[in-house]
Amino acid sequence: MLQGRLGSDELYISDKVEGNFAMLRRLIDLSCSDRKPYSEARALLDKSSVASRDVPGAELAQGLKLLPFAEVTYEADEFLKDFCQERGHQVLVLEATSKPGTPAHFLCFDSEKKEAILSVRGTAAPADALTDLAGCIEEREVANGKLYAHAGFLASAESVLRRVAAPIRDLLAPLGYGLTVTGHSLGASTACLVTRLLQSQESTWTSQLASIRCVAFAPCPCMDATNAALCAEGTEEHDSLVLSFVCNDDVVPRISMQNLGRLSLLGKGASVEEVIQLATRGNVRETDQQLPGKVVVLHHVPGQGKDKDTDASSEQAEVDEDANAVKDDEDGDEKVKESKDADKAPGKWTAWLGSAEDFPEIGYIELAPDGIKNHMAPYYREALAVVAAGRGVAIEAEPRVDETFLRWYKRAESQ
Repeated sequence: MLQGRLGSDELYISDKVEGNFAMLRRLIDLSCSDRKPYSEARALLDKSSVASRDVPGAELAQGLKLLPFAEVTYEADEFLKDFCQERGHQVLVLEATSKPGTPAHFLCFDSEKKEAILSVRGTAAPADALTDLAGCIEEREVANGKLYAHAGFLASAESVLRRVAAPIRDLLAPLGYGLTVTGHSLGASTACLVTRLLQSQESTWTSQLASIRCVAFAPCPCMDATNAALCAEGTEEHDSLVLSFVCNDDVVPRISMQNLGRLSLLGKGASVEEVIQLATRGNVRETDQQLPGKVVVLHHVPGQGKDKDTDASSEQAEVDEDANAVKDDEDGDEKVKESKDADKAPGKWTAWLGSAEDFPEIGYIELAPDGIKNHMAPYYREALAVVAAGRGVAIEAEPRVDETFLRWYKRAESQ
């Protein structure tokens, strides 16, 4: 009898475990089988009424607005400044170089709309990878109790705040600005913690911000369940303090110590159903990490043709995926050609809204073939645009998952 005990999980498996190779073999067999990753968990989602398909168009619109500010952090400094200026923002703080525990970031503001954006870059250098790997849990005192967070992301959040807190507190807040914090991957996880810490500190300021919110793309589970739930609570200006986006099989929003433990249980012979039961039974430790805030999960359903009965303005967050790719000709003009890549085959995107505990698939991890690919920002860009367009939300340019950010931006500006 094998007992696997990992954090709050306890599972008994009768099959003999032959060793690490056998565990890896089982995981590979599972990922290469005909079943689709997380299919059992998504079937449960379809049957439950906890998460909702009714994702507000305003939330999708804000995602579309903020994602370019998250993506531009990966680009050169001069382009970043030009990008912000063309969108009505002036760069106030720019830290272009990352160090372990200090990611690159910038703070910009729009004086007409009285809005500021703080964007944190994701993993782009070896220093960032060291931050990602600092996965032990650290504790901080915050308003309403304690915060338990991933050490690397917490150090990053505190480092960013040391740089930007003064201009936010002394310049932007007294002038009545609102602040949105954003980022992708490591940047998203840091942004979530910056927002929680800033919310806690703001009560001691002479002047408060008009509003504060985080819109995070592909964050890791980066804070304890209590604080993650607090981030899901609404404010006067927004439905939640933090809005997290997860694209399909993206591995990063599922990486936590408890989920890696459940992955090992799959390797030891536990069934997917048994692991899902562990992920959904709700007995978590005080320090177990969770995705913060309200969560929008974007599901891709490949290989399905267009549904003739689907109205493009339907209230359902399902739309046909664009099956064309773009190729620039010698004159710089663009021609649309039919794609032969299976990844661009006609299909559907669906969107769900809930909290992390509402999604069984977020409570464990598989070796999904598209786990890394779905983490890339272009997939978030396409998924958001396709779903938003189906809800009648204006988009800057039709989504094309094979485009770099610079290429997308050039095309969007020309339209």
